[in-house]
Amino acid sequence: YFKKKLNFKFQKLENQIQEQINLNKKDIYNLSQENISLRIKIKKLANEKINVVFVCHRPAVWGSLKTVYEAMKQDDNFNVKIVGTHCGITVGEDGATHQALEDISLMRGLPNMTVISPADCKECEEAVKFAAKHNGPVYIRISRCNVPDIFGFNYKFDINKANVVEKGNDISLFTHGETLAEALIAAEELKHQGISVEVINVSVIKPLDTATIVNSAQKTKFSVVVENHSVIGGLGSAVCETLSESIGSKVFRIGVNDEFGQSGNSDELLKYYGLDSESLKDKIQKLYNREQGK
Repeated sequence: YFKKKLNFKFQKLENQIQEQINLNKKDIYNLSQENISLRIKIKKLANEKINVVFVCHRPAVWGSLKTVYEAMKQDDNFNVKIVGTHCGITVGEDGATHQALEDISLMRGLPNMTVISPADCKECEEAVKFAAKHNGPVYIRISRCNVPDIFGFNYKFDINKANVVEKGNDISLFTHGETLAEALIAAEELKHQGISVEVINVSVIKPLDTATIVNSAQKTKFSVVVENHSVIGGLGSAVCETLSESIGSKVFRIGVNDEFGQSGNSDELLKYYGLDSESLKDKIQKLYNREQGK
């Protein structure tokens, strides 16, 4: 689970969580995807005040996202940690029925819910450790495909801080999850074109680090939000809400527009939806030129 090539088999995820946070076997539960029983099990385990409950699920499959969402609505402070896999379009060939494009929108709307979208294996490991210690519900969003290592061994996860990965002065680029790697490549290419992009990893979407977002947007010409999620209700919406209520700066959202996903390998789908590094570079350069009146 914490190696470069992720394997989301539930039993392996269960074993790695146990190893990382030194829990007893009885404190870890791999709950089934059955709609009614899942709601009952989550409520029962939470009410029993068990140290920590991890629910590992594929949010887009078999209606389980709706099921977990409804279960979490039964109480505003379940001490349950949800690890959702198969998020975004990079699920690949399984297609629209298996691609969660609206999970952040749902989860960040729940009171007291913490929403985390790690960018690589190290950040995911740190997020799991945080979730185990945190008293309250947590949703950790991870994709199905492999991701490159970005953060070093000494990386420290901070629930209250977004991470400025690359400093810049022209454009603020906010992203999370697997698109951070694509954004960093695009930013490096744009640097060669004389465009300075500040890349910020907003892995904690709720509670949102509004101070870092505002501070970055204040010094740049405009902001761009890139995410493997619907442009409706995700980080893009959160950033728009933050900046419209503070400094009123311009924000452009790059993600999946108001449509369903489709089948294809992950690289093809990233390119189709304009989320690969080359497409991001071209889109951001066009936005920059337009805003500069070129």
